[in-house]
Amino acid sequence: PTAQANTALGVLALQSGQRDQAINHFALAANTDSPAGRQSLVMLTRLDLPEHPERYIQIGAQRDHNGYLALSATNRSPLPVQDVEVQVEVYQPDGRLATRTPTRFPRTIPSGETVYAPTRIGPFPSVDRLANAVRIHITSARVAD
Repeated sequence: PTAQANTALGVLALQSGQRDQAINHFALAANTDSPAGRQSLVMLTRLDLPEHPERYIQIGAQRDHNGYLALSATNRSPLPVQDVEVQVEVYQPDGRLATRTPTRFPRTIPSGETVYAPTRIGPFPSVDRLANAVRIHITSARVAD
């Protein structure tokens, strides 16, 4: 089917309570650069982002000028997102978990933009130590109202 047909099938599936089928149709249509594809990407994002935020938001880690962890979140979705939460795990050099800290980005992230969030995690003596010690997992996000 065409992107337009997949979008229509996705809407019908959603109206009949078949969420997974709707997601599949919207995903097929979203792979095209067309008005129907863009519409499907928006609908897909609304349905899928709350359960799979890692597909839409890229999380990064860097060392600030004092050696502490600074987080970045890039919104790769077509919609603004908010309530982005991550779990930061810091490991000791021997591989044992030292700390687990939930962290929330404090503001809405517009589509295509990156925001930064400082933390008090650290300090890390080097970029290499930070790269080897820190693991970040996005735990939740939602489309902004």
